[in-house]
Amino acid sequence: MLDQRRDKPALDAQVRELKAFADERRAIVVCLSQISRDYEPASRPYPELRDVRLPNPVDLSFFDKACFLANGRMQLQFGS
Repeated sequence: MLDQRRDKPALDAQVRELKAFADERRAIVVCLSQISRDYEPASRPYPELRDVRLPNPVDLSFFDKACFLANGRMQLQFGS
């Protein structure tokens, strides 16, 4: 489990370590997050990774896939 304070070590370092752990074991890790209030559904039907609310800095390129839900529909987004 990630450190609840998210600062010792930094959240970015914790996520990097978790990604390495999952890759070594060929495991799937699911993370839930809020979407930033800046996201405007009128401009795009689904949020994107850039819309994830980040109170602490973390490199979102660690995530290979994302699933966004909006208005009862789902969109998968795959990393580059």
